Amino acid sequence: MLIGYVNDRFCSASGYKREELLGRPARFMDDQDSVATLDECWHSVTQGRIWRGEAAFRRKDGTSLWVDSTITPSFSKDGRFVKYIAVHFDISARKRAENLLREQVEFVQVLLDAIPMPVFFKDTQGRYLGVNSAWEQFFGRGRREFLGNKVLDLYPRHPDIAARHLARDQELFAHPGIQTYEIAVPAAFGIRDTIYTKATFT
Repeated sequence: MLIGYVNDRFCSASGYKREELLGRPARFMDDQDSVATLDECWHSVTQGRIWRGEAAFRRKDGTSLWVDSTITPSFSKDGRFVKYIAVHFDISARKRAENLLREQVEFVQVLLDAIPMPVFFKDTQGRYLGVNSAWEQFFGRGRREFLGNKVLDLYPRHPDIAARHLARDQELFAHPGIQTYEIAVPAAFGIRDTIYTKATFT
């Protein structure tokens, strides 16, 4: 399938002149990061299905052009697939922001894991959003067991401990600031007396 038409916006976004695009294979700009996605797209379109998704193309300067695409097939009267129309929305800036955020999150996790004391953080509903390696070791449980759960989900055999944690969380949410309290918790090596220090983030 060869490129038969492009508009000025696509030329500007891709870095190619119109004459450099017309007549070339439609997939010559495929980005290696999106080959599998574009294979799926091509299969869907040639089977007569509209495809919607995100994919990356390679600009003339070698950088990635990420787009949110809707691709609609067109068939002849006798049912032969003859062409398709692709409408792309440039989402490259959003992808760059997502990648930057991902790198920042990974960096923060590395910092947290370097802290020798157990650390966790929650959302305002009391759900665990993250823990560090020391937390996993102290409780003898992987972080996946914590993520998305509330304290009541994690201590079914110790409802009194869970209730105390929950009450202190609710106090902190109602009165943002710093909170410190002592509590016995079920750790990997039995019940242990601990000091919790919590702070709200706004």
